[in-house]
Formats: sequence, structure tokens, C-alpha cells
Amino acid sequence: MKASFLIAVFAVATLPGIPAAIASPVESCDLATTTTIGELEYKLSRRAVEAVTRAAESGDDGGGRLRQLVTPMASFSLRSGDVSIPLGSGIAGLRVLVQEMKADTFRFFGWVYVPTPVTDPCGPNKVKIEFTDTRSRRVFPVTFTFQAGRIVAAEAWSHPLVTGPIPPVQ
Repeated sequence: MKASFLIAVFAVATLPGIPAAIASPVESCDLATTTTIGELEYKLSRRAVEAVTRAAESGDDGGGRLRQLVTPMASFSLRSGDVSIPLGSGIAGLRVLVQEMKADTFRFFGWVYVPTPVTDPCGPNKVKIEFTDTRSRRVFPVTFTFQAGRIVAAEAWSHPLVTGPIPPVQ
């Protein structure tokens, strides 16, 4: 009986394409009562923005709130063109990402579709948020991966931002 349990745990931890940090057992998840995809995406997007905001602040990690939002093994990377740079892990990796982005605004799109039931609010889930450094005119789409409501990975891209006015339609 014990051998089959160990084999099952090993198999889950080594599923192809799922990092070990994501496949590890969930201790607790405060999102278990979330019922729709739109609600889940909104909550996770707000958490990602909160984590970036707190990481940008100097000093401690906000009374431990960053430790609640980011796992110690969370991986962070920044891509520009065809080059990807690993930035570290945990809160330190998030702080490096925040320093590289120097973002002063963010945006994400809300769910505008039929309220769709969420299958596993505590499982691996992803949200995409754009952070912008308006001073240097750069935009950073970041895909955050969550497990049990905590950030386990974030991959950012750096792009030049070009904007301009459009004449009104007559």
C-alpha cells in the first residue's frame, strides 16, 4: 500500500510540463469557494498587482503579506526579443522583476463572457497583466502562474510602447 502511494506522489510531481513547485501538494487555499472563472481571474489579477506593488515598496515585506502571495520557489524571468533572463526566485526574484520593469501603471482585462464555473480554483491557474513604464515608454505583459492562490511563476516580456492620437470619426 505504501509503495503505490509513493509511486502516485512521484508521478504527480513529475508530470510533463508542470514544474515541481506547481505540482506539489496544496496545504491550504482561500479560493476554494470561488465559483466562476471571471471571479477567479479578477482575484488572481488583483493579487498579482498587490504583490508587484508591495515588492516595489522599500522596507520589509508588508508584515508577511508578500510571503502569503509568493512561494519561496516561485521563478521569475524577463524576455526581450528572443532572449530570456532568469531573475531569481521567491520574493527576491519578484523584487528584481519590479526593479527591471519600473512600472507606474497596470491593466488587465475583465471577464465579459457568460459566468462559467471554475473547475479548480486552487489548481494551477494563469492570468496576464500588462505593466507599463510610461517614462521610458515600455510595456511588460506578464503571465503569472498561481497554485493554491499563490504566485509560483511569472514570465514577463519587454516591448517598446508606441501610442498616438487618432482623429475623431466624422
